Amino acid sequence: MSSGLLFYWFSWMLWIIIVFMMKKNQMRSYLSFAILIIIISANVILSFQIYTVSLSYLGLVITAVLWMIQLQHLAYLLFASFTLSIGYAGILLWEKNAPVWIIMPRVILISFAIILLIVLCTKYTKERFAICLTGLTFGELMYSLTMSSYGFPEIIGDLQFFDILLFVIVIILILDILQRGRNKWIYYKKSMH
Repeated sequence: MSSGLLFYWFSWMLWIIIVFMMKKNQMRSYLSFAILIIIISANVILSFQIYTVSLSYLGLVITAVLWMIQLQHLAYLLFASFTLSIGYAGILLWEKNAPVWIIMPRVILISFAIILLIVLCTKYTKERFAICLTGLTFGELMYSLTMSSYGFPEIIGDLQFFDILLFVIVIILILDILQRGRNKWIYYKKSMH
């Protein structure tokens, strides 16, 4: 699968859901604007000496940090994000050193490992998104800096990273929808008795 395909597909799908299905409020405007900016700047690459960074990655880091500091339980969320960062960087380093273990598409395998960590860390959807964004962005930074220190420069925030990120976000959304549907079903069953 070509890199970036899932990113663009899921990004436009999320943008459509946000614009046409969310209530009109400031959060909707911010999210739709942020997704459009990330899509537009996904292929804009900035170079700083030996490091190469995607412009949309920089925007995502800023967004993730600003979102994270607005939530309660900041210390716990930072610890969970740090754990996710190490896990993500570790999986990528393991994949680079021993690519034989990949028995299914890398996006699916890495995403489900990340989702498992996120679901184990917290049960609230906003916190899951914050941990996901912060943990994956800083995990990508750790991985790229580690590879660069060994003389293998990597683009920080390439399209493969965004494929994994958007796949994880979509799965978290699906889990939230399923949870809400389950809660409504339980409420319906209790009201019938």
